[in-house]
Amino acid sequence: MKIVLGSQSPQRKALLQSIVPAEQLLILPPESDNEPGFEDCRTVASIESQLLNIVRIKRADVLRQLQAGTQVDSLDCVICADTVVVVPGGDSAKQQFVLGKPPADNWQDVVREWFAKYYSGMTHEVWTGFSVATASASREMIVKTSVTFCDVDDSWMEWYLSTEEPIGKAGGYGIQEHAAVFVNSISGSLSSVVGLPVFEVGQALRELGGL
Repeated sequence: MKIVLGSQSPQRKALLQSIVPAEQLLILPPESDNEPGFEDCRTVASIESQLLNIVRIKRADVLRQLQAGTQVDSLDCVICADTVVVVPGGDSAKQQFVLGKPPADNWQDVVREWFAKYYSGMTHEVWTGFSVATASASREMIVKTSVTFCDVDDSWMEWYLSTEEPIGKAGGYGIQEHAAVFVNSISGSLSSVVGLPVFEVGQALRELGGL
């Protein structure tokens, strides 16, 4: 069985290669980057629904490519995933929203604000939704991990911005890179925060005959 990873993320590829032999793995990212956003999502349920919707859109794109190229086999297994940072927002404790990638023009100011409001000395959540699917069956799940940062003072913040790590990163940081120095504790899956929950994906692959 070929395992098709629908992602161009080197982190997801490396994580999947920890459980899938390289010769069994095919990388085929979605052709379109036109995905719905989370601007109107302010509740746990709406964020969960949109996250799985994005994963399904990616999966459909990859399957379409496989079928168009006549590369698809009934035993092939497609894996797609999406990771978001979720923080509290609004007047109600039940309201949540997603931090996307910081804007290109003023990313430093935005990341400073995110650290001040949501990260420094506080706990936020990172959610990864994924789908593992064959032609006849699929497994979908959202894995949620709580990440607590230490207090980050101004000098440390300016050092972090000087690394330019936040550019293009969802939530403005990569836990496997410079931001690891801020992490006080994690409750849940570290690999999920990086981009792919290896344990849960491995269980899904076993259930579908991929491992």
